[in-house]
Amino acid sequence: MTSSTSPLPSTLTPPPPIINYRLPANLKPTLYELTIKPYIGTNETYGDKAFTYEGTMKMTFDCLNATNKIIFHTLEQKINSSKLVLLNGDGSPSGLSITSTDIDLLRDFFIINLNGACIQSQNYVLVVEYTGVIRVELNGFYRSSYLASNGETR
Repeated sequence: MTSSTSPLPSTLTPPPPIINYRLPANLKPTLYELTIKPYIGTNETYGDKAFTYEGTMKMTFDCLNATNKIIFHTLEQKINSSKLVLLNGDGSPSGLSITSTDIDLLRDFFIINLNGACIQSQNYVLVVEYTGVIRVELNGFYRSSYLASNGETR
């Protein structure tokens, strides 16, 4: 009886890198204040704004480790970079300015680059204005309808 074994490949393909979707631990959000204004209706009612929304997020956070980046998750929203504001926790100007923004599409990160570092143990408030589309898929901020017993779509 003869035993045969397959030869080992000469090169092994490394496994794909593990993608970390978690936010960095430098900043710890403590409060989110959201304002959302939906435009639920037809083009006749809202024009180009039909089935969209606009809003403001005020995110209060503690700086656990000095960093010159603020990173948060967002998906399929348009953030008005020209209206981003970073304040001290008491609402006074932070003295830090936003130099640029980046989007990491793979991890759905919105990255704010600052001209200096947040001070460890200090709290801040980030104000963000955004717009988006009310989705038809059943995830995120979506719309749906049903057929009532009288045959009317609601």
